[in-house]
Amino acid sequence: MKFNLYLLLGVLLFAAACSSDQQPKIYGSFFVRYMEEGRQIKAHANFYEGDTLAAARPKIWTGGVSFLGSSMDVRDLQGSGMRYTAERQMDFMSEYMFRFTDEKGKMQEIKMNAGSMAKAGFKEPVSKQAGLVFTYSGEKLKAGESIVILLTDEQNQTQTIKFQGPQSSNDIILSNDTAASIPPGKWQMYAVRTGKTEMKQGRFDYLLESEYYTRTVVVEVNP
Repeated sequence: MKFNLYLLLGVLLFAAACSSDQQPKIYGSFFVRYMEEGRQIKAHANFYEGDTLAAARPKIWTGGVSFLGSSMDVRDLQGSGMRYTAERQMDFMSEYMFRFTDEKGKMQEIKMNAGSMAKAGFKEPVSKQAGLVFTYSGEKLKAGESIVILLTDEQNQTQTIKFQGPQSSNDIILSNDTAASIPPGKWQMYAVRTGKTEMKQGRFDYLLESEYYTRTVVVEVNP
């Protein structure tokens, strides 16, 4: 009987110790935007702490957060927490690294992969009769990625076309309905490649998002 009592007491003490070691979850969101025009990179990161995301409160780190090896600035979002931000002028990179040190002194590294699409545009000849084909160089569109094409005509009317990944080719044929909605004429065009990934590292839940903006070019769509 005594043995069972001691065993029960040990189990209860062990459970209490494990419970005291449990910490609230950390929710982090990381965002990188690259603009071909001007070779501009903008990045930001936000953190929240709590048992659930809905109940989580803003979180900051004593040692700050670094992006590509340099410290990020901190901005007060006026009631919505703090945001770590960074801006750089540089060539595109397919991989970006965020780092911070947690409360236990452990370095946390978050690696983000981003997709590009240089030389994006409609394949020649740009003719509705021949069929409109959007083409780009770089990795093919993967699951979790999308490409959004924005076309603005001479009357400042904008049309949006979206493709979801995965795609088996860098040449994407517009459907007949989509092509029919684009009247012949001159258009200003740029495209955005987006990516979204979720990952977990222990008590950390991360959302990683990237955007790649092409230069604006003039496209003449023929009948």
